[in-house]
Amino acid sequence: MALIAIAFFGLDQVGAELENPFGTDANDFPLLHMGISLVDDLDSMMHSAQHYAVRDAVRDAARDAAQDAVRCGREGGALCGVEGRTCPVRTAAAARAEPTPKSTFEA
Repeated sequence: MALIAIAFFGLDQVGAELENPFGTDANDFPLLHMGISLVDDLDSMMHSAQHYAVRDAVRDAARDAAQDAVRCGREGGALCGVEGRTCPVRTAAAARAEPTPKSTFEA
């Protein structure tokens, strides 16, 4: 009978210790260490070489698109080196030059 009581009180004590694992007791999670580790990991991810490669690729693509748009406006033609796209300058000029279609119901 005493063995059952010791087991019961032992399990009760284990439950009390596990009830609040985020405290400041000796057997709780090391929250400060986990937080510092998380910040270090996030910092290394944000400043990794891959991050810089993606940023540089996006910057280069934006610069190329801007140069194509300037070239398109200057030449008034299709975007140089970009197949399947029409020049916005030429499209706008063509829309202004075409007369608006008249309805058959107008007198």
